[in-house]
Amino acid sequence: MEIVLKKNTELERSLKVVVSAKEFTQKIVDQLSKIQQSAKIDGFRKGKVPINIVRKRFGQEAKNEVINNLIQTTFQEAVVSEKISPVAPPEVNVTNAIEGEDLIYMAIFEVFPDVEVLPFPELEIQRDKVSIVDSDVDKIVHKLQEQHKNWEEKDGISITGDKIRISFKGLIKGKPFEGGDAEDFDFILGSGQMLKDFDEGLVGVAKDDEKKIKVQFPKEYPSKEVANQTAVFNVSVKSVESPVLPDITEEFVKKLGFDSGSIAEMRQEIHKKIEAESEQMIGKKIFQQILDKNLAKADFLLPKVLLEKEIENSKALIRQQWIAQGEKLDEESKKFTKQVNEEAKKRLKTALVVSELVKSSSVSVSQDEIKERIEAFARTYKDPSEVIKWYSENPNQIQALESTILEQKLVDHAIANCVIEDVETTFDDLSNPMQTSKS
Repeated sequence: MEIVLKKNTELERSLKVVVSAKEFTQKIVDQLSKIQQSAKIDGFRKGKVPINIVRKRFGQEAKNEVINNLIQTTFQEAVVSEKISPVAPPEVNVTNAIEGEDLIYMAIFEVFPDVEVLPFPELEIQRDKVSIVDSDVDKIVHKLQEQHKNWEEKDGISITGDKIRISFKGLIKGKPFEGGDAEDFDFILGSGQMLKDFDEGLVGVAKDDEKKIKVQFPKEYPSKEVANQTAVFNVSVKSVESPVLPDITEEFVKKLGFDSGSIAEMRQEIHKKIEAESEQMIGKKIFQQILDKNLAKADFLLPKVLLEKEIENSKALIRQQWIAQGEKLDEESKKFTKQVNEEAKKRLKTALVVSELVKSSSVSVSQDEIKERIEAFARTYKDPSEVIKWYSENPNQIQALESTILEQKLVDHAIANCVIEDVETTFDDLSNPMQTSKS
């Protein structure tokens, strides 16, 4: 076999492969002999059809089969020999396939770019150190109370945190607009469910009150019809209710799933969960630092075939974002195309960097590790077999789990090999960095 490798562009390669006439001819003869053994032709017993008749009847079929097989095997041998890594199957053009002559074909394909990552010992990483305190547990307990709260009607005026029932009609320049009216609508003041002007305008009202509220819709409001417009709402207050939190009793604790009813056991379990959640968040922050530092230095071309595939994946993601934001979907617009292309490039670049980090750190995930993780997760459910079955039927979820384990192993490798600076922080700062920084 002769191989001629040519570099067309930075990532595109063309590979000319020549299979000798002798090998090509022999493969066709072998394939015809194989067909002869099972061929059924009227007037002949199975396996007794003369080879010249087999060739006449099945010659082209045998030749095509041989060509396909030779291309597959010789291409793989060639890329191994040349130490190249195609990103996808090649485009193949057979330039000569005359029996008795050399089989010649040209394969065009892209290779993976050379991705250089920073050596782990050169990376300076900040690691959060968190000590879980009683007040952290208290906040979770309070959230559990909030989730199980009851409501009671109040005679006084509304305050933030109260639930009110209203009917309203909104007008913009004296005309009604879509979504501007509702009957017997419930919401909690201060929850962020409604626009700020509307919400604040209903603090201090009581049952049976009638009120006019002026509301300024923001420029970026999803509905273009009302964005940057001023509306006047006529509101009728039907009821005002205040929250009533349940007491932390044995009965309440049992309701949360602790059969013993022990408050101490509940708090201990919450403490463990906060610790586990903290470790997970710390790991994710370390992983993001590793990524950010490498992406900032990364400078390589992206394979077109992979980018095209990622663009299709990103279209679905950006499409969902536009719909969720209430933006009119226009997939032909420059804005949509730009967003899709930027997202695709970012995702592909990240994937290639992570792949190289995995190689450079020599971390890997075995099938046994994945199986153990699935089984451990399944044991937290009443019917573990259903969870295991669900994973077996969803290979994408297994792939996602493998990625998660790889990420954790990369973090462990980083902690063992990077320059680590420990930073004392609180669970609140760790879990709500934006909120705490604003306050």
